[in-house]
Amino acid sequence: MTIEEADTSSASAQSVDTSRGPLLVPHEVSRAKFHQQLERFETNRNAFARRGWLLLDHGDLWVEVGFLHQVPMASLSVPVMTACVRIDYWNFDLWPPSVMFVDPLTREPAPPLVRAPDKVSDTEVRDALIDGHPETGMAFLCIPGIREYHSHPQHNGDDWLLHRGLHEGDLAVLCDRIWRRMARNVVGLDIAVKLLPVGSRLDLTLLQGDPDALQRQMQAIQGDAVAAAPPMSPAAAEEPAHDASIGPLPSAVDLPGDDLAAAPAPEPIQEGEQA
Repeated sequence: MTIEEADTSSASAQSVDTSRGPLLVPHEVSRAKFHQQLERFETNRNAFARRGWLLLDHGDLWVEVGFLHQVPMASLSVPVMTACVRIDYWNFDLWPPSVMFVDPLTREPAPPLVRAPDKVSDTEVRDALIDGHPETGMAFLCIPGIREYHSHPQHNGDDWLLHRGLHEGDLAVLCDRIWRRMARNVVGLDIAVKLLPVGSRLDLTLLQGDPDALQRQMQAIQGDAVAAAPPMSPAAAEEPAHDASIGPLPSAVDLPGDDLAAAPAPEPIQEGEQA
């Protein structure tokens, strides 16, 4: 279903489903703002896809997004959907959007495979994933701009209207925050085999860490290996470095980088989180 078809089907509905809460904003107003969010996502779809953001489905004021990440396993790299969410824009933007974790296959509510850690200082890492919301009992992200955050009793002094002008409820902004906390920082897979009285059990755990620090560490190790390599003899240096039948070898290796800088993706908003 295209964005236009979704809007048309919603507009043609005889009644509005109010099971998601009281209708406080005219449905056509929320629908127009939601349509803008989808259009902006579509404009940057290719750039977002390179990050692993996949728009799985959307309907009347809701959208489902999966976050796919290449997880290194020895010499392999395995794509894993580390998180999948349904974002609800009911009463937007008088209300902030709701973010609910769902199973990527059944689309039923389900806890995510990973946590949501992020560095808040040089010495402190905070996990923004809370296991149970007092109203829903489900896991939620304790981040400003998300309905579950602002509806939590501990955040009644941090009203959504203080954040609305910062566009913290925008679809791309929410996806960026989820990706950084729950996909980009997945750095490996822990495999443990447990021997039981009857048979055995294989436990798999996704490992999370600082991907930038890990990359710097790998570059340092590679640099040390190059510095420790014995110098090439003059005779070897004069030998041709390639077989002419297969063409010249490249003079440099293009290392994979973050090619999203050139894409018109929105800048992530600095979070003003509370403990």
